[in-house]
Amino acid sequence: MERKIRDVIATIEDLSFDAYLVSKTIDLNELGLESLQMIQIIVGIEEMFGVDISVELSLEDAFTINSIMDEIIKGKGRKNERD
Repeated sequence: MERKIRDVIATIEDLSFDAYLVSKTIDLNELGLESLQMIQIIVGIEEMFGVDISVELSLEDAFTINSIMDEIIKGKGRKNERD
């Protein structure tokens, strides 16, 4: 899952960091992530994993690879509850 998230992040143009080298715990916003890039990441994650990711995730304490993984797991749980 982590590799797929990094793959999505790496597709975003003009990133100020390397998606494959950044720590799972660092806030991507602190690395200069712009709002449009953030939305592109969220949409890419939603398409890749078939889950809905809240935009609030990016506005919370830290928009990290770990927090994205947690949100995917929660999203898959919510999806299974609906099915």
